[in-house]
Amino acid sequence: MSLLPSGLTQVTPRRVAERPEPTGWLDRTVDGIMRRSSSLPGPPATRAWASLKLFVVIFASPLLGPGLFATLPLETARCRRRARRMPQALRTDDPDVVGASARLDPAGRYLVTSDLHRCIPGGRDWPRQQATDDLYRVALDHYGAEGWGLIEAGDVEDFWMVGGSALGVAIDALRMLGAALWPIDRRLSHATARNQLQRIIDNYGATYSAIAEKFVGPRRYWRLSGNHDDPLIRPEVASALARRLPGAVVHDLVSLGNPGQIPEAVITHGHLTDPWNSPNGAWRGRFVTWLASALADLSGDEPGLTGAAARTALLAGRAGNRLRSIRGPFSVDRDQFTLNETELHESFAGHFGEDAGPWLVLGHTHVPGDGPWDPGDQQPLRALRQQRLRCRRAGHNGSRVGRRRSRAPSDPGGDRPDERPRSGRRRARADRPGAPPCPSGGRAHRDRVARWRAGRQGCAASAGHGAAPQRRLRRVALSRGPLRRRPNAPDAVPDASAMPGVKRRASDRRAVVAGTISSATFAGGHRFVIGCWATSPVGDLVDVMWTDPDDRRTLVVGDQAGAEFIGSIYEFDEVSVEPLQVVSDGRRTTVSAARFRLDLIGGRLWPVPLWRPLAVTRWVEAPLARALMGVETYGTSPTGAREWYQTRGWRWVSAGNAHVDGVDLGEPRRFERPVGVGFSEPPRQPSIVSVRVTIDLPSAGTAQRPE
Repeated sequence: MSLLPSGLTQVTPRRVAERPEPTGWLDRTVDGIMRRSSSLPGPPATRAWASLKLFVVIFASPLLGPGLFATLPLETARCRRRARRMPQALRTDDPDVVGASARLDPAGRYLVTSDLHRCIPGGRDWPRQQATDDLYRVALDHYGAEGWGLIEAGDVEDFWMVGGSALGVAIDALRMLGAALWPIDRRLSHATARNQLQRIIDNYGATYSAIAEKFVGPRRYWRLSGNHDDPLIRPEVASALARRLPGAVVHDLVSLGNPGQIPEAVITHGHLTDPWNSPNGAWRGRFVTWLASALADLSGDEPGLTGAAARTALLAGRAGNRLRSIRGPFSVDRDQFTLNETELHESFAGHFGEDAGPWLVLGHTHVPGDGPWDPGDQQPLRALRQQRLRCRRAGHNGSRVGRRRSRAPSDPGGDRPDERPRSGRRRARADRPGAPPCPSGGRAHRDRVARWRAGRQGCAASAGHGAAPQRRLRRVALSRGPLRRRPNAPDAVPDASAMPGVKRRASDRRAVVAGTISSATFAGGHRFVIGCWATSPVGDLVDVMWTDPDDRRTLVVGDQAGAEFIGSIYEFDEVSVEPLQVVSDGRRTTVSAARFRLDLIGGRLWPVPLWRPLAVTRWVEAPLARALMGVETYGTSPTGAREWYQTRGWRWVSAGNAHVDGVDLGEPRRFERPVGVGFSEPPRQPSIVSVRVTIDLPSAGTAQRPE
């Protein structure tokens, strides 16, 4: 394979080419549909379309679930084989493993960006919502003037996220029709993708003009495909990009090095070894994104955007570090991450050795990070921050792995760090003033890594049993992605595993409670939430959360173990352990305590018989429950515990009464004021709900109260 040029060439400045007129009848038809839809009002169309999609998904879920997971273990095994074969395939650029690849001059300088997700105008236009497009053009102007090359490493344009506008609805409908016709005729899918690409380029005309002038013209521009822009791997769609950016060629992977030799660096998006987003398994990720877009349109919330607090933590260097190690045949963890990063990096270490081989530059995850964390004490594995990993390089909205030995930028005699792929510099945490030196190995290092690995597997590691160091992961994202905060808050909560009578799983501090929640408000502003739990870590448990007209929150519970368990999750102004009688059969709930008595009678049962995984509760049920009933099914409690509420059925309260201090409060009323003990409130209408709650309790000394 010939070495592609990377030097600066004198050319005439150019702008991105104008959108060509559609040539075939199908392109003209699709273009006309998109033009007409752009003039329609967006919110009514998006909400109606999203509701229709969710209605179909709910009723088709018994078929969709098995279809989504049945062949997933096969794709997981295929991706693991590809990860093991990739280091060897780099020498020969084996297309069966690395896909379409290119070789670049290792002496060149390259700006590597990833996961930009440029989209059509509307609710999915994340770069515009975060105002990062102007920042990106500033970077293009700077590095273009300095003669750097530009490598946009996948997910540059977003073809998957749909909705957000009437145009997005039209594209979604055309794409679904094209998918239905795909086995017999693919032309509609190609025409839809081509026209969608034209509108994305028009939406970001200034950015594409800067790319055309400063990088495409001098032949210093390379494109990689990701999962969200995978239509570009089809020649019928890639040709549309080449017409707007003449000479642009889409690859799966680029290497810095000479043909036939081990490259200096390998740059790829990262989805090739992700079973949910690989070329063969991308339909799964596409379906999940399609469903998430519908939920975003219905709820008005964009779950993929990073909030202000997480963005501030990232820019201040306080974002959490995490190296993902995902096991099992379904290749997904509880946070819905699907890329097994450690497996890929260990494959490189096993083939090239710990101190040899290429740098590996990845995007895809949107999660910033410097390295793995020890789950035992929640501290970074300092032993892994060795001298060879101190040269830090930032990307834009992507991730990378540093594998080669190199000296810190401040060290004299470095290995020409300016010629590595990067867009900026940042020193490793171990290089900062006052940081302890990084150990390079030894028994302490082996013990620490073994303890981290054992924590991943939920077991205890014996001292003195070593383990090979994990690969160093460098993930960088400017302002988006699901960031994880470090658990370093000073306000610790009680260690639930040490409470009397609490039976805990040794693996992950997860508790499950099942029973009924009855809720109602009465005259004067008295609000009650009554729990009757047949299953809990402390056995049979009954409790009443009572907020009085002065908003004083009181927990009334029958025993001390229950008080400590509930108090480790929610916040109260007063906890009263006293004789308490609660009886609830799912239809009627009666309560008798020292100061109050309640009687609630439910009406017709509305069952929810389907079993759902926690991910469905978080991403599918949550926006529906929020929109329809005003409740949250997933969230983090004031003490840092994560909770999933899975309803089995509910009844609206049809009759009832309450007495407080001998005063008759009359019949139940709708909630007008919050109870204020957790992240969610009860349904607006008084109800008796059969529910199963899964709780990830915070560890002692590590929980942090949400800001």
